[in-house]
Amino acid sequence: MLKKTAINKATELAAALMEKGTLIAPVKEDAGFNFREISDAKQVDLNFHNTIISPKSAFFPQTEDFVRYQTGKSILEATPVELNIKPAFLFGVRPCDVKSFEIMDIHFSGTGLVDPYWQKRREATTVFGYAFDLDKPAEAEEFYQTLGIGAADPEGSDIFMVKKDNDLLMKAITPRGEKLLTGLNIPSEASADDEKYFDDTVAAGRNFKT
Repeated sequence: MLKKTAINKATELAAALMEKGTLIAPVKEDAGFNFREISDAKQVDLNFHNTIISPKSAFFPQTEDFVRYQTGKSILEATPVELNIKPAFLFGVRPCDVKSFEIMDIHFSGTGLVDPYWQKRREATTVFGYAFDLDKPAEAEEFYQTLGIGAADPEGSDIFMVKKDNDLLMKAITPRGEKLLTGLNIPSEASADDEKYFDDTVAAGRNFKT
């Protein structure tokens, strides 16, 4: 399934996702762009190359409470903090960052020892991948192509997005993405030309040099 919406209507899409769960998306800050939990749909800004900090904090926060206890009391009175995981949407993730999630899955949920915090957040989160702009050269510090990651690689995303002029093409990659995209009120169906553009972009991304 491929749908499209105007880039200038991304705020409406963000608002629709916020009604369904927590939205984490690129936000412009003084030093650049970073992924933040969105409180106002107008915060979402897709006009970025990459973020300063990896979006992996959506699954693996820098700080987190695991146990509550009081000093001066027995450690036996400590209580674990209950996980309260809600549906979440990680919106606008570049393919290299999506690939990093799959690598971390190996360590946190694929080796026999499962990190429940990582796994439950992964299971609750729908990932919207977002292709790099192939009309602009890669930045000097980027090397993802040497690792076999395409600049428009949809693998690992639930829904993958490609910018086409003033439109945003969105394709469901997984059953989870298909279900979500079907349920979103996006009236504009993509054309055969849009389908070709999407496929051509994915193919061209494999040869994009970094």
